Amino acid sequence: MKNHIDLHIHRKFGSIIGVQYPRPLNNEKKSKCRNILWNLYVYIPCATMFVELLSQTVQIVLSIENIEILTTCTLSTIYVLQLIFKLMVFKKNENLFQDIFDETIGISIDLKNNPLADDTFIEFYNKHYSLIKKITIYKGIIQLSSNLGLHAIFCTLSWIGMKRDSTAAFSWTPYDSSKNPEYTYTVLFETFCYGFVTARGAVVDFLFLIMIVVPAIQLNYLKYLLKLIFQEQTQEILNSKLQWWIKQHQRILKNMKDFNKISSPFLSVIYIGSLIDLFMAGFVAISSSHWDIFQRIMINGIIIIDALQLYLFSLAGDWLRESSGEIPDLGLSTALFDSNRKIKRNYLYIQIRAQRQIILKFAGVNNLSTQTFLRLIKLTFTYFITTLQIRQSRLEQLNNSKKYIP
Repeated sequence: MKNHIDLHIHRKFGSIIGVQYPRPLNNEKKSKCRNILWNLYVYIPCATMFVELLSQTVQIVLSIENIEILTTCTLSTIYVLQLIFKLMVFKKNENLFQDIFDETIGISIDLKNNPLADDTFIEFYNKHYSLIKKITIYKGIIQLSSNLGLHAIFCTLSWIGMKRDSTAAFSWTPYDSSKNPEYTYTVLFETFCYGFVTARGAVVDFLFLIMIVVPAIQLNYLKYLLKLIFQEQTQEILNSKLQWWIKQHQRILKNMKDFNKISSPFLSVIYIGSLIDLFMAGFVAISSSHWDIFQRIMINGIIIIDALQLYLFSLAGDWLRESSGEIPDLGLSTALFDSNRKIKRNYLYIQIRAQRQIILKFAGVNNLSTQTFLRLIKLTFTYFITTLQIRQSRLEQLNNSKKYIP
């Protein structure tokens, strides 16, 4: 048996909290290639977000007509390039895919010091690792295809809206705010929500894969642990297995002290903002005939579902911490696993904490302090409020100029 094996499922936690595990590389060239491709994988969504933010700013401030279709085409092109990139990485270069996969969700474990890495578990792991790779590839393709389809729908509605109503929001032409003042107030939330959805569509295909697939695989791993627990074994062997498992997860919880302070405001802002905009969209649907109502309902519906799910994760994590407490010391492993219900509750708590940390890592805010992150949110809203005020000022000037036209 080899002295060392990469159990990629467990490398996830070390990667989340920024712990570096030395992994031998075949050569320096491969390392550079991997880093370049991984940076592209990360920065392509950032480029998408930048394009969307820039286009929204131009639309709000200058009210340029027909820029929405141009933006949609640009974003769709970026999505296509990203899809080609993923296929190139995941299909044609298995070694590179494995490196990226390891860096994303793995933890390197030494067989000599790992009581769980016996022949049975290694066989169990190898069986499911191939399944993870297949799901990663095909689910990524499906998710990106869905994003492209969603933007195609937006583009179609945009074209219909401009043909049927020249004042539709898709064209962003100036309109008479005195006739429909309620719609003006939705610009801020629409800009924020649509920009967030654009970033979400580019990033979350891989993010939610990790949140759904990997915990499912780890649930099977928990069943494997339970099977060991209820087998007739000596208490010494049983404790050694449980102590190792607890020790791996204690390191996670130790590095997540301020997690609730960071995640809760972020999720609350997204959820509340989307909910308000959805109600405003419904109000506009009643009071006007703008074709963009379909767009806003679809966008905010997606955001609310996702944000509410994550927000419930946050509340569930708080409840589990209060009901079960932090993971006990190693000497209390017997008390921790005294019942099947207790095991599941503590394990669910660990999973929720890990998933929420992944969200922050992919959002790029995992290393920010609470105060800095709140300032970032405030700065973002200040930016959108400023652009909204500029647009409102231009509309008022336009309306005033119309009054003096002979």
